[in-house]
Amino acid sequence: MPTDKSIDNNIDTMTTSSLNNLPFVGVNDKIKVLLLNPNSTEIMTINCLKMAKEHLAPDVTVYGFTASKPAPTTIECHLDGVLSAAAAFRDAYDYIGQVDAVLVACFSDHPLTNCIREEFDIPVCGIFEASIYTARLLGGKFGILTTVQRSSIRHGHAVKAMGLDGFCAGLLSTNLKVAELHTKPREEVLALLADRATKLVEQGADTLILGCAGMSDMQQAVTEAVQDKGVQVIDGVVSGLNLLTGVVRSGLKTSSFGLFCRKTMVATKPRVLYVPWDNPVHDEEAWKTLNDNFDLIIYDFDTVEEYMDELRKPGHGRIGYIDAICRSTWLKSNPYIHHYILRDEAVRLLPDSCKLICQSGHGFDIVDVEYLTSRNVVFCNSPDSCTRATADVGVFLILNAFRYLTLAEHCVRTPGKYYDSQEIANIADDPNGKTLGIVGLGDIGILVAKTCQSLGMRVVYHNRKNKNIEGMEYCATVDELFAQADCIFIACPYTPQTHHLVNEESFKKMKPKVRIVNIARGPIVKESAVIDAIERNQLVGAGFDVHEFEPKIDERLLNNWKITLTPHIGVCTRDSFQNFEKKCVKNMMQFFYQQEKPHTAVNPEVYDKLYSK
Repeated sequence: MPTDKSIDNNIDTMTTSSLNNLPFVGVNDKIKVLLLNPNSTEIMTINCLKMAKEHLAPDVTVYGFTASKPAPTTIECHLDGVLSAAAAFRDAYDYIGQVDAVLVACFSDHPLTNCIREEFDIPVCGIFEASIYTARLLGGKFGILTTVQRSSIRHGHAVKAMGLDGFCAGLLSTNLKVAELHTKPREEVLALLADRATKLVEQGADTLILGCAGMSDMQQAVTEAVQDKGVQVIDGVVSGLNLLTGVVRSGLKTSSFGLFCRKTMVATKPRVLYVPWDNPVHDEEAWKTLNDNFDLIIYDFDTVEEYMDELRKPGHGRIGYIDAICRSTWLKSNPYIHHYILRDEAVRLLPDSCKLICQSGHGFDIVDVEYLTSRNVVFCNSPDSCTRATADVGVFLILNAFRYLTLAEHCVRTPGKYYDSQEIANIADDPNGKTLGIVGLGDIGILVAKTCQSLGMRVVYHNRKNKNIEGMEYCATVDELFAQADCIFIACPYTPQTHHLVNEESFKKMKPKVRIVNIARGPIVKESAVIDAIERNQLVGAGFDVHEFEPKIDERLLNNWKITLTPHIGVCTRDSFQNFEKKCVKNMMQFFYQQEKPHTAVNPEVYDKLYSK
């Protein structure tokens, strides 16, 4: 619901791309319409809003936007149209993303109308189109009142291009420039309009169209001049608003197929915010493809707050209207290891121009995918890029949990402790014949399972679905798995449902002597419950590549050499990082150049809704 800047109040200078900074009319913003004036004369915007106010439905709010210079003060030729379209499109972009429809308040076949249709799926209409369509509904022949003679010629061509010249009784010019509609004495202007209106009726017009947004507040005077004939006088602002709100209520959008097919528009290189790292590993071909086909804007902010400040600047500062974000690099790499730019307030500052985000890694718990989906941004992760590498580390940790090789190495490397390794003879077990319980049988889990089967281990697993894999037994509940497993292997995604999946209560359901390995996400396993189980001698071996409070780890774990700890490096091979880059670049090429759905889209429904035929 709008709360300030009604046109009845003073209008302050706009500071951010929020609708609340624009003048408006209406009291309920269930349907939000942007009245976009592509010239830089604000009084015209205000007059259009005042006209709209008298005809608004109770659930509609209209926000008025006036283009800033270098947009021309009036639009009276093709050059004015091009200059104003460029300025208005740039300045209004973020506002357009916040409304349900856009009315371009310029009486011409203004290029801005189709520019917006190409970029957004909301309904868009110009007051020229709206007036013509309304006139065709109400009468047989329409006449158009214009400003200068050149406008009459231009509008005549536009009518012919629409195939409606046979329904046009004529176009008559007042020989007034747009600005003169309000600078010349009002009586003189109204008299000219009344004279031209009368002549158009004599030429056969049964409907009259006001051929300039600046004439909106003159409709009554023109109506009075021809009211004895029953001729209808049409204002494009009111007609356009009524047309657009009807389309919005019908749930209709601008077509994404054919003329306005947004997925095929790559006139220039897509602008991409690229997040680097200080010691990169590149795939030579993928890196070249990325640089050859995209305009890379390098992320180089010291803090996330500095990045957000840049996004808040007009036009989003040096970041600009990016089309995508690519973070194909290792998420744990310096210098941006803790720069979580895809969640919390940072992700909400994304420019509306951003359509795609590609990120390395399989998990995406540091990404607000739900919000990106609501913004119609396709998000892609990079699954199966580090499957082998992570599975290998998982098997290593399982072996360590049974054989205590970390303790053995500690004894070798610590002076005077070489023979302390004899303790291992009394605590180690062979994996052979033991039961491995895998929580989350995805690609990594399957590789680990097959490798451990070759070691003689029996494999049971719990998954959202029974995969019916021969030689592996499905457990319908995780508690059933806990009861059977000698070693529990955590490989499931981290979600609110799996937070602290392993906790104090979980250990009560496990065997008296059990081992645990976690290569998924730290908070799935509650650290304090692990320490308690170790101190009770129930947890006799463990391996953790991920940690609940990463990178902080409890000293009782750090000082226990029977527990193998690694710093979340399951991914760490050159092959993995090259695979990340290849997968991210493939997704970007598919989206921007091949008109295909990115092959690892996490929210494919966004692509299907906006871009699929």
